[in-house]
Amino acid sequence: MSNLLYSKNEIVASIKKHFSTYFSSLPRPTQENLLLLIIGMYTMESFDSVRSCFTHLLKKASNKSLNAYYRTLDTVSLEPMDFIRNTAAIALSLIPEALAKEPVFLCTDDTLIPKDGTKFEFVGKLHDHAMHTGKLYVNGHNFVSLMLCIPVCINNNGHQMKIRYIPIPLGYQMKTDDNTKLELVADMIDNIMELMADKQVIFSFDCWFAKRPFITRIQQHKNIGIICNARIDSVLYKLPPTQKTGKRGRPKNHGDQLDTYDDKDFDFNHHKDGYRVAHRTVIAKIFNMQEVHAYVTKTTSNSRRLFLCTINPCDIHMGCAWQENFLMRNIGSTDMELYPLTLYRLRWNIEVGYYEQKTFWSLGKYMVRSKHSIETLLNLINIAYAAMRILPHKNNVFKDFRDSSPQEIRLFLSEQIITQLFLVRIGQKAMKLKNAESFLSSLYKLVNQLSYAA
Repeated sequence: MSNLLYSKNEIVASIKKHFSTYFSSLPRPTQENLLLLIIGMYTMESFDSVRSCFTHLLKKASNKSLNAYYRTLDTVSLEPMDFIRNTAAIALSLIPEALAKEPVFLCTDDTLIPKDGTKFEFVGKLHDHAMHTGKLYVNGHNFVSLMLCIPVCINNNGHQMKIRYIPIPLGYQMKTDDNTKLELVADMIDNIMELMADKQVIFSFDCWFAKRPFITRIQQHKNIGIICNARIDSVLYKLPPTQKTGKRGRPKNHGDQLDTYDDKDFDFNHHKDGYRVAHRTVIAKIFNMQEVHAYVTKTTSNSRRLFLCTINPCDIHMGCAWQENFLMRNIGSTDMELYPLTLYRLRWNIEVGYYEQKTFWSLGKYMVRSKHSIETLLNLINIAYAAMRILPHKNNVFKDFRDSSPQEIRLFLSEQIITQLFLVRIGQKAMKLKNAESFLSSLYKLVNQLSYAA
């Protein structure tokens, strides 16, 4: 039994209370093991492996064996969808009532984690366009994930309240031979949309996900609007011409096909962030011949990108004037038609999340082999990371960290947990001394001086 988990330390108690939402249905020993692993992630500078965490921390905080943690990861009755749904529910609960009508943003992407060896389940040769190891093909796993951006109120330097969108990663699923990345993401969306039935949801993704079967499934949710990057050679048509009265024949479903490299089809009469931008309403084949807004950006070297948006810019229910972000706030009526391009920037948060989790949270250093163990460990890392964005807006103990990075809050937690662990252990040893009164008296004085200690 871990005395650290059952201490009265305010910091540890806050962590335990937050994660109880995820683990409440599990047996008590399993809850303890998972909580101790998360505490290890906060405390260790690098969570290289379960064994490393056990050697340097867990065996000092608990009397459990190393195999107990491995068995927990391999047999726990939690699936990635459970983590995703619980994190989404917690995140949505942070939205204040005053911002209940503001849209929320979802974004998705995939990430590759190179692994040495072939003993990991479903490991294989994968194409790595980012060339993490300097090679085009690497041995590893591919994961897909979702991120949710929610609006919260923040005090703008003691003056007017502003709206800040905070990005919260929801979870990971591993790509296997039995499914595609598109199917996995669609399943994840289906899993959480019931929680957002009363909200305007704007979903962003890059051109790899812009495929008709995926889009068709996503659009089954009527409150989802899509802003996506698409292949520059995507098939686009002009709007159907107006049918003349009395003319024989079936009316056209669409006009002539458009060429994104033809300046006659796309008039680049806007300038935005160093790009020339063309905007027009089109019929898009990947959207099942639906009418959408098309944006083509062009650089000075004539490099072009295509973005498609299913929402009329005027139907985006955002309090633009109250946004903290300058680019989202500084929008005039003449620029409103380009606003979807500004909102697409929120998708970059998922790339930042990947970078931080891989660099500072040891996302790719797992040494467990089974698919279930790997997904469980990655989702534990994810909820530990997500908590660093959630707790400052959920718990007043962490309110001073609302402008801090997850790494700064983690450092603060690490210091508190290590101090608490030291006090617990020294107190246990003191109780075994025959004449411990003077020592315990000095210890109590030390504890009283540490306002954060129990």
